[in-house]
Amino acid sequence: MDKPCTSETIEKPTRQDHAHRTPAAVETIYRIRVEGHLDDDWSAWLTGVSIVNEPDGTAVLTVSLPDQAALHGLLVRIRDLALPLVSINRVRDRSSQ
Repeated sequence: MDKPCTSETIEKPTRQDHAHRTPAAVETIYRIRVEGHLDDDWSAWLTGVSIVNEPDGTAVLTVSLPDQAALHGLLVRIRDLALPLVSINRVRDRSSQ
């Protein structure tokens, strides 16, 4: 008889498992639009993000990130600024340049 599915019976992926599925050195460029304007000083706090304030009252953040975990980390920082998220667009993979 099979064991019931519990957190103890499910094998959790490790960092090494993830490394085998993710191609190395392939970064993706994202454009994230938020409501409100940001000073250029925020670029340093947001680690390498280019900020362009648009006339419509939004700011476009452009950034190259290595993986989804880094994207989620950046979204947490945006959340911490209490900026309403308007859109997230994946522009392209850096390997396709």
